[in-house]
Amino acid sequence: MSLPYVSLGTGSGIHHPGVNVTDAVTMWLRAGGAAIDTAYDYGTQRLIAKGVAAAGPATTAPFLTTKVPSSSYEKAAAHIDADLSELGVAAVDLLLIHFPSLRMESTYDTWRALEDAYLRERRARSASPTFRPSTLRRCACASRASGRPP
Repeated sequence: MSLPYVSLGTGSGIHHPGVNVTDAVTMWLRAGGAAIDTAYDYGTQRLIAKGVAAAGPATTAPFLTTKVPSSSYEKAAAHIDADLSELGVAAVDLLLIHFPSLRMESTYDTWRALEDAYLRERRARSASPTFRPSTLRRCACASRASGRPP
């Protein structure tokens, strides 16, 4: 997988009233931007979908990254499905765990939900660059997909 160098972050849309995520996405894509970053917790997915649609068919489909919070397996699976649904896509390019949980069992449960999404081909790849190497090793040990990160 080849990652774009620059991605439009959409988290500011929840922290700064008046930031128009839809317009930002549209302008970004029309200017040649190639990637968009969001997270379940941002709640900006529908605005992103509107911005992608408004950019028009002449723009290339963006590289989409989204993140889900650590939680139970059931909640993580629901977060993944909600993210995809609200983005209006069947898959994203990169799916991450937003932050590891203080309860490692929640992190493992979320990891397994990402694995299952990967195995169902609901997205291209998953990883979590916000984890320390020791946390990644523990998740890999709990992994059902060949003992390594999906």
